[in-house]
Amino acid sequence: MENKARWSFNQQYDDHKYQLFQRRMAEELGEVPSFRLAETPVFLSNNFKNKLIQAGDSVVDQLLSDDFKKYSQEVFRFGVPQVPNETSHTEFLQLDFGVCEDEKGNLVPKLIELQGFASLYFFQHLLAKTYKEVFGLDPRLTHLFGAKGEEEYTKILSDVILAGLPPENVVLMDISPKKQNTRVDFWATSRILGIPIIDLSEAIVEGKKLYYRNTENKKIQIHRIYNRVIFDELQLAKDTYFKFDLTKEIEAEWVGHPNWFSKISKHSMPFLQGEFIPETILLSEWNKPSTSLVDYVLKPLFSFSGSGVVYDVKEADILSIDYPDRYILQRKQEYKPFLENFGGKEFSKGEIRLMYVWPRDKERPQLLCNLVRLSKGQMVGVKYNKDKNWVGSSVGLFY
Repeated sequence: MENKARWSFNQQYDDHKYQLFQRRMAEELGEVPSFRLAETPVFLSNNFKNKLIQAGDSVVDQLLSDDFKKYSQEVFRFGVPQVPNETSHTEFLQLDFGVCEDEKGNLVPKLIELQGFASLYFFQHLLAKTYKEVFGLDPRLTHLFGAKGEEEYTKILSDVILAGLPPENVVLMDISPKKQNTRVDFWATSRILGIPIIDLSEAIVEGKKLYYRNTENKKIQIHRIYNRVIFDELQLAKDTYFKFDLTKEIEAEWVGHPNWFSKISKHSMPFLQGEFIPETILLSEWNKPSTSLVDYVLKPLFSFSGSGVVYDVKEADILSIDYPDRYILQRKQEYKPFLENFGGKEFSKGEIRLMYVWPRDKERPQLLCNLVRLSKGQMVGVKYNKDKNWVGSSVGLFY
């Protein structure tokens, strides 16, 4: 990591600045985030930044192959709902890399998961901006890979999400959006792009047309859906009545088509190969001794936010599973505690998410920005480690 920037930050850090940072974020977002904000950004060296880019490119190259296109279709044999009018590719791609250590003691990124789904594009931009302002960081530091500044960054996202349509005809849609942990990104997206946020249950279906009612109770047609609905969550929402059946034909475009959430997912991991990708095996194809299980993490194919993951796998865990083709075993990656905390007595570890957008007229996705989750425990998600400090949601900055 960038040691000079880390030393400088830790030298001038104090809790009063961190509290100011938290207040500024809450003011900008309209509420305190439901997840913890880390005390610090992560300062990436050029060497590690370039390794991340190389790792991301190696994954993207494989996702573009004809073999992957055929492989990804197999996900629907598990009964995953299929939505009509699938786009030729996903508009959004997230690659989550653990910060690990190679045999020579160098930090290396290792792919842990991937998603063909939207992420916290507007929240992360605000997070980086607020870190820099409150802590007085070098203005040359940036979190952006694929844009030269805020104006260009916003335009790229606007072009992908709005596609030139009036904002009132484009909606950000989720299940109970006011209850989602990611809702702070929704508020930022709505404010910057001017699009409304609607609950899936609020969609009005008239034939193949979709509508919603605006704040003045006027019925407005939906021409484009910025999709934040996760099918796993939709299937759990049994007590909610939805008139809008996502599997039916509609006269509206998806940006972030639901099929890509399934097609680019944990299901993709056994297909991917390379130096930045841990060995991953479908449980149904496991043929190693049970004593080897200690070296692997068990993950259900269809879950999100760490749900159902078994870190210390035992033979009893394997034997209790009725459908082994719905689980993967992924070789454990030892995360390296790399981020020196204030005072120098503790270190945090973490994951870095590379966040891509993929305009429909482009041949490959564009790396745009990043997200960091810092941890001191076994699990890295922001809902964990709530009793610790120098953990939580962060962002990578680099020159």
